Amino acid sequence: MSNETVRNQRGVKLSYGEAFSFVAVLIAGFSAFSGWVVLPEKVIHLQKENDRQDMRLGLIESVAAERAETLVRIDERTKRIEESLKRLNP
Repeated sequence: MSNETVRNQRGVKLSYGEAFSFVAVLIAGFSAFSGWVVLPEKVIHLQKENDRQDMRLGLIESVAAERAETLVRIDERTKRIEESLKRLNP
């Protein structure tokens, strides 16, 4: 079928090349939309998530530091007890 025949059929208004071009324009438009609207939103979301994770990491580090201090105190106390026991039982 030639383009003229396809164009004259009822309900068919685009040739294959025109339809392909239309689809290409839609894809390009979606890509541009993603680049200008969706992508910056994703970046902002990732920055917020990064900040939340940094806060969690800070909390975890502070808890770890407290536990390390507790372990040091326990070790010191254990050493003192061992020394006391050595003095009592030579």
